[in-house]
Amino acid sequence: MEVAWVDRIAEPIRHNDHTMQVEASAGVTVFTRSATAEQVLVEADLAMYRGKRTIGSRVTVFDQKMADDASHRADLERRLRLAIENDD
Repeated sequence: MEVAWVDRIAEPIRHNDHTMQVEASAGVTVFTRSATAEQVLVEADLAMYRGKRTIGSRVTVFDQKMADDASHRADLERRLRLAIENDD
């Protein structure tokens, strides 16, 4: 997904004798009227953090695999914590 503001943000900024480069990531999700605000934010966050894993500014669109991966990681973390607590 190409978005003009992503290209504009990536342009170098000159201040005094310094050149700075800014990068930004944005997550986008498509939602239905039945979606809660929390659902929309979670999905947009998942997409944004997926985009941050790559170099440069980008816009990433949410897909269900992102939620599945996050759920799997959370379950694995929970099971590892329990195993450590129980000396398993």
